[in-house]
Amino acid sequence: MSASGVITRITPSRQQYIFGAVLARLSLHDDDYSSVCRHEPTFATQCSVYLPTTLWYIDQFMQLPPTIAREAVQMQSRVQAMDISFLNFIKTSAIAPLTLQRVNLLDATESDFGFFAWLFLYDWVLGVREVVSFQGDNGVLTLLTDSQSPLSQATQAWEVPGNIAQYLHSGVLYVTGVMIAVASLAFVYILVLRGHFEGWNMLELGRVGGIVWVGRPFLLLRSVTAMVVLSTATLQLQYSGYISYFTTIQDPWYKTVLAANEVTWLITIVNDVLLVITGEYAYYYVSLNSYLVWAVVALLTLLSPVTPTTSLALTCRLTHVDLDAACTVGVIDIGSLRRMLLLVATVLVSHIACYGLVKLLFRASSAAQAPSLFLSSGAKYQFTHEPWRYNNVYYVDRASAALDGLLTLRWNTSLVVLDVKIWRAFAIPMSATMDAPDALAAALPLLD
Repeated sequence: MSASGVITRITPSRQQYIFGAVLARLSLHDDDYSSVCRHEPTFATQCSVYLPTTLWYIDQFMQLPPTIAREAVQMQSRVQAMDISFLNFIKTSAIAPLTLQRVNLLDATESDFGFFAWLFLYDWVLGVREVVSFQGDNGVLTLLTDSQSPLSQATQAWEVPGNIAQYLHSGVLYVTGVMIAVASLAFVYILVLRGHFEGWNMLELGRVGGIVWVGRPFLLLRSVTAMVVLSTATLQLQYSGYISYFTTIQDPWYKTVLAANEVTWLITIVNDVLLVITGEYAYYYVSLNSYLVWAVVALLTLLSPVTPTTSLALTCRLTHVDLDAACTVGVIDIGSLRRMLLLVATVLVSHIACYGLVKLLFRASSAAQAPSLFLSSGAKYQFTHEPWRYNNVYYVDRASAALDGLLTLRWNTSLVVLDVKIWRAFAIPMSATMDAPDALAAALPLLD
């Protein structure tokens, strides 16, 4: 194949050497590799070194299955049938006409080229080369292209904030969509149950349903996004007819209040993480904690909004000597890291204060909780349990169960339960609720 004098370059890795040697069925016990290395005219000496080294490595450290030779032959037959070829225009002499010649990579008459043929095919698998089929009236040409290195370009610095904002916006929309879906699902159960549900549990849509269905990472994303918005001033470029200037735009009060409410998602995460410490007291203070943070953040933003700051400092640098200079006159900061940290501190201090106050005023009892393995920690400590106990069994209404990831369906004489927290299904006999009151008979008995 090298007789034409046309050279194509390939940059194989060690893995490619092993791959090519195995599929070409080369053996360490071959004394002469010159027939293979003659296809490597540029690095013939190096070929006679790396090829035996590769075969020695395979022989010493790789336990190939005994069927590898047969499988390699089958693989070669399948690839040969694809007729992937090299193409070249040649002249047999100076006065001979130019003719088109092609040869299959795994041509049987060029068996010594098999090692390198598999290196080329490996490049195709990696996407470094392409195989293109030209189908015409007189035949088909299936050709392997030359190597095409991936184009690598650095990301423009000014594009990064916009790209990050787009991803954050998508994450916020995802949380909104999931929460709407969970609320709709709970509403469907309420209609099916004809009002037999625990109304107080519906207030735990975010604290229980959000944790179970959305998860802490996305809730953290949403809360951080809200805090970033509340810690950023809005500037708008104005033109008076003579000069251009920036002016600060204040958001309407209701937008600020809504954005402040989004910070309570961070409260949800903190509450859920610290349930191992707060335990039964969480039932008494989580709502107070959320409302307190909402009010403090809203008042702080309305009464003391973030204002932009400007620092003037002329600095210049030469981008092209005697041709171009880039100068920076000053910097306008529209965000406040101090306000961001203040919002986080508000969340943490509020949680500690509410927990401490409730612990002083109330005496929590673990007997009021439902120690069921089906319930998440949020549902265990924040759902209302006492009215739904009967004969020492806790019954959770199916709307509340949906918030906790327990999807229920009555099927024949059983109540089928899909726990999305562990992706397992269970069947509970309907006989378990036959002697219970109507509201409890329509609920899910947690018998574990």
